[in-house]
Formats: sequence, structure tokens, C-alpha cells
Amino acid sequence: MRSGHRGAVNTPQTPTPQTPDGHDPITEPFVPPHGSAHPPGPWMMNQQATSPLPPPPMPPVSRPRAGVTKPIIVTALLAGLLGGAVGMGGSALLGHDAASVPVLSSQPAAAANAADAQPGSVTYAASVASKSTADIKVQTANGTAVGSGIVLSPDGYVLTNHHVVAGAGSGSTIVVTTGDGHQHNATVTGTSPSYDLAVIKLQGASGLTPAALGDSDALKVGQQVVAVGSPDSLSNTVTSGIVSALSRTVTAGDQNGSSLTVYNGLQTDTPINPGNSGGPLVNLQGQVIAVNSAVDTGQAASGGPQSFGLGFAIPINTAKRIANQLLQDGKATK
Repeated sequence: MRSGHRGAVNTPQTPTPQTPDGHDPITEPFVPPHGSAHPPGPWMMNQQATSPLPPPPMPPVSRPRAGVTKPIIVTALLAGLLGGAVGMGGSALLGHDAASVPVLSSQPAAAANAADAQPGSVTYAASVASKSTADIKVQTANGTAVGSGIVLSPDGYVLTNHHVVAGAGSGSTIVVTTGDGHQHNATVTGTSPSYDLAVIKLQGASGLTPAALGDSDALKVGQQVVAVGSPDSLSNTVTSGIVSALSRTVTAGDQNGSSLTVYNGLQTDTPINPGNSGGPLVNLQGQVIAVNSAVDTGQAASGGPQSFGLGFAIPINTAKRIANQLLQDGKATK
């Protein structure tokens, strides 16, 4: 959660961790707190000069090794302060009522109210999704972090990223503004650091519009998608793009480069920014097909160009499975 601070940490001498399928993962250092120094940009392979009189320096070229996934530095989409681990260790159950937890499954989208919204348009998708998108602020002694969330039930269960609420320890408060403009305090029901997902419960909420959850397995590369969230605290911001790739291996690390999260992510060129963390990526029917989580904002150490249009999201089929476990048990398994 960071407004204008999107650094990435990587050390060239450190070997890239191997995933179970033998691919090099994408890495995702988290954003440091306000006031801290910007960490260096992503590691990129530099061209070696082959002439005794080389031409003027050119931007370094990023080269994937043959047969493996190119390592990319990505950063969590937080705006503001990123705190430490959740005080409950990601597995305790707070404010949990087993009798009222929803069971998540694919659902049709509700009808949009926008006067000129045509089904299958960005306008229609945004109108549907915005009703079920929440603005999340985590207030701690050190500052305020901003993220987004997806309403799961009328009584206020909300899905978001683990890193959005990771600082919500003792003495902190979570304040959520729902699509109808009402504010609610919230508690953490359960988190999964391994999948960078969390479920929170709004206090005193009722009559909310749950998000329509789609089927991420049905996605095609090139399919148009829409993101809704609170980048830089600008709630209900809508952007659009396409699905750029499927099944990208994303490895998220903290600002020291430690590996914390590994998931098969969806890649998109949809503009997503700090504060979009935990918000929905939807298809043109308004169904949530992924949870926005990370973006490549890296810059070559020698001053190469910054990357744009490289966003990553957690497929909703993965998120539904993990969220159901968090709702039932307060923790999730692989």
C-alpha cells in the first residue's frame, strides 16, 4: 500500500528460487514504509561489450534463459504503510460465525443500473463491479495503509490480499467503505500469507451486494478485463485492459527479498496501481475473474526504462478455494 513508492529489491548474486515445476518464479518484493529509502530496481542481465571501442551505453536488455520463465521483480499494490505480520499469525479466527459464512461459487452478475450500460461493455462491467468493491484502510500507530476488497456476502465478509491487512495487529483498526458509501469497522477472519489472501468481517453490515464470481479457468489470452479499486485512495477507479498471459508463477517476497508467497497468477496490462491490492479484476459481464495483487514497476539498476503494463492477479478459482477455507477454519492449506 504505497502512494508513489514502488520499489523492488533483488540481489544479482542470489540464485532465483526454483518452483516445483522447475521454472524460475516471478518475484514480488513488498513496498517499504513511507520515509524509507527506495530499494534498487529489478535485476536485469547486462550485455557484455564485444569491441575495444564500445558504442555509447544502451539500456540493459532483459534476457530469459532458454526454457525457463523470465524472472521479473513485481511489487505489492499497496498505498501507504505496509506493516508487519498479522498479530494472529495468519491462522487465528476473529469475529467468526460458522453459521453465517457464505460458501463461494460461480455466480451470474447482477443487473447494472447505469442508464447507458450495455451488457458486454466496460461501462456495464464497471457498474456491476463497483457495487461490490470495498475501500479498505488499515490504521496503525505508524500510519494508514490503503487497499481494496471484494464483498462476498450481504452481511459483510470481504476478500482482500493478505498484505493489505498484514499490519492489522494489536492497537490497529480496519475501516472499510462499501459501495453504498457506508463505513464499517472490520476484524480479520483469517489470512493465507502463502496465497496472499485474507477474509475480513465488517461489523454491523447488512444488505450488501455480493460480487459475482466467475470462472478463471474459462479465460482466454486477449480477453478484455476491467479493474476496480482505490489506487492512491481514489475509490471506485476503473481501468481496462486485456488478459496478457495465464499461469504465471509469481513469488512474492518482503522488502528483504525473502520468499513469502507463491501462486500461479494471471498477467494483465490493465493499469493497476498502489491501492488496487485486493480489488477485483472482472470480465465484461461484471464477474470477478481475479484478485489484483502485484505489478512490475521495476527499473534497471543502470537507469533502464521502467516496466509498464505488467500486472498480476490471483485467479478467482484459486481465491474461492482459499476463501472458503478461511471462512470455515480461519486458515488455508496448499
